Amino acid sequence: MKQKFIFLCVIVLFSLFLILRVNGQGIVSIQGRVVNKEGKPIANAKVGLEYPPCKRCLDHIIEIMTTPQEGLFYQDTRSIIGVKEVRLIIEEEVSKNVFRLIYYPSLALSHLPQYRGITINTRKSRDINLGDVLPTISYKDFSIDLSKYIEDIDGFSEVRFSVKDFRKKKVVTKERNIPNSFWKNTSTVNLALPKDRWILEIQYRNRNGRVARKSLLVDATYQQNGQVKIIEL
Repeated sequence: MKQKFIFLCVIVLFSLFLILRVNGQGIVSIQGRVVNKEGKPIANAKVGLEYPPCKRCLDHIIEIMTTPQEGLFYQDTRSIIGVKEVRLIIEEEVSKNVFRLIYYPSLALSHLPQYRGITINTRKSRDINLGDVLPTISYKDFSIDLSKYIEDIDGFSEVRFSVKDFRKKKVVTKERNIPNSFWKNTSTVNLALPKDRWILEIQYRNRNGRVARKSLLVDATYQQNGQVKIIEL
């Protein structure tokens, strides 16, 4: 009887140990403030906490919050077995009436070191204060008049944009169709790209079904009179 009682105690203790190991490694708190280069807080920035893909995971886990007027963020993350590091990715808000060309940028740009965000070791501390941090992804708004690059642009039925990384020529967004609400008129559209250099591929179809294509180099690091540098390729 005594041996049976000891055996049951061992089973209970071992079960508690496993529960604590899986679910009770602790809540890791990550906080900070999103600011621009002048140190002013940035509101409405998306702060994403990204866990690496793991075996038997149903999903790629990304927890996102939006910063208030003060630019502050606070994320709680539970430690996961086998996961030592997470990435903190901060995406600046895009202006109203401007179309963000790159879909799901935190994943689409993850192959580029400058967009990988802040790597955080969740096992070194339970309370991590990053202080002031700059956005991982900052955007440059610009307008492009397609009539300068495509003949007979009036009366288009469909325009699609693809974006390539300028360095590796890797497609990061393929054939995005822009809603009519983002067009100023029949040929000018308001767009946003991260502050970098990109190859913008335009596919245009008119009402008669004729398809035209054009490739442009967009340098969103350079601007003159509020406009980026655009070179026809």
